[in-house]
Amino acid sequence: MKTLQITQKMRPLLNDGGRFLLPSVHGCSSASAIATVALGAFVRPAQCLAGMLRSVNTSCQLVVLTNRTYERKMSLYFDRVFDVDELRLRLTMFRAQSVEGRRLQRLDRNPDWHKMTYTKLLVFALKEYVSVLLIDTDVLVMKNVDALLELKIPFGAVAALPYSTSVFNSGVILVHPNVATCYRLHMVNTTKIKRSGERFATTDQSILNHYFRKTWYKLPHGYNAGIKIKIVNPTMWNSIEKAIIHFVHRPKPWEHALENAYTKEARLITKNRLALLFKEWKLRC
Repeated sequence: MKTLQITQKMRPLLNDGGRFLLPSVHGCSSASAIATVALGAFVRPAQCLAGMLRSVNTSCQLVVLTNRTYERKMSLYFDRVFDVDELRLRLTMFRAQSVEGRRLQRLDRNPDWHKMTYTKLLVFALKEYVSVLLIDTDVLVMKNVDALLELKIPFGAVAALPYSTSVFNSGVILVHPNVATCYRLHMVNTTKIKRSGERFATTDQSILNHYFRKTWYKLPHGYNAGIKIKIVNPTMWNSIEKAIIHFVHRPKPWEHALENAYTKEARLITKNRLALLFKEWKLRC
């Protein structure tokens, strides 16, 4: 983990370990984009995310990773749509054509390796862009986040508060796409890495924490403020200037179970005093 090098423009980061957001910027480079993944149950939330980002006046391109089933629908909400199968093909070509790819291929002889790719990690294969901010769909966007794409850092994420500052949550990550990096991430041996916040399975979050464990830069907390902070430490929650609120774990705001106040999911939301945040998400969608 590394701390951002502070310039005068970024001075608010010095305040209490990143409680405040970066200064606003005007404009977004054509080489930068904000991305998300939209498949299955996350298609509608992805549409909502696009709407939220536009409502806070983002000037960045909005791109989505999806499949052919949802391409046409997603094109109504996003500036550019990428087919995940075509992105996987980029990894196949790298594996076959590059020296490093052929070397790794000798180490991993699984012919079905491409079927095991983690969709979210394919953001690293978006070679059309220099910088990409990947945002999960289960979020509530409160403020403009374009300033993150101005940062000249190799990889940035927000610490997994309230429990840890040594690992990060992958709900919002700043990356510099590179097909070689994408391939290396998919070649990580998931049986030998430490899980980072997952209870039942190794996911992209553990892989990213393992790969970038010594090189990630901490972004201000408010760019990925998990609702767990509000539950566990309300004082910390109230001290953070928030741009993105992340509905980590279940239930998600769009789940049908929340429509009935007597379900265990709805009672849990009420018990943890999260009802207003969930209501805000629905209003914004």
